[in-house]
Amino acid sequence: MLKSQIERLKFIRNVDIIVGIDIAKETHWARIISPYGLEFCKPFPINNNIIDFKMLEKKINDIKVKNNLSTVIIGMEPTGSYGSALIKFLTDSGFYVVNVMSNHVKKAKELDDNTPTKNDRKDALTIANLIKEGRYHDMYIPKGIYADLRILSKNRQEWIRNKVHCNNKIICILDQYFPEFQSVFRDISRKRCNADII
Repeated sequence: MLKSQIERLKFIRNVDIIVGIDIAKETHWARIISPYGLEFCKPFPINNNIIDFKMLEKKINDIKVKNNLSTVIIGMEPTGSYGSALIKFLTDSGFYVVNVMSNHVKKAKELDDNTPTKNDRKDALTIANLIKEGRYHDMYIPKGIYADLRILSKNRQEWIRNKVHCNNKIICILDQYFPEFQSVFRDISRKRCNADII
């Protein structure tokens, strides 16, 4: 695992192909560049399915063969579940996949062309350029029981947030229409509210 930016920059010197992917729900965009910033091909879309994932893999392998290159690094923003299928496919195919922080992409794209506009093609190039500069982080992909625990933990946190939100909403409604409720009943979160005995 590459910890410091200096270690990452040393690693990038030995990389031949940098792929920046902007993840979306249905269609991702990819840019393939050299460590010197030259593009190997035009930006292209990748639909979120196995056929397009294999097309991406073939395109990368064709560039490797055509230009006699070997090392590839692929980067993307952390986007929750949208990119999980693509990440799994790429890591299973033996590619080195990394994360680029979303706030870095937002700030760097303003430097590229002096506009903060959001554009998936532009973001993919910004991601590739950030990787080129060593501004990325290794991606931890849990496997087996650890992957299951991560999913369960995320679901549990979401359900707790929903429960707290619902309880707060009920308290808000009660405060508007029945403000005496909490002075009469102890706990509104139970199945039935027990009256305080005076």
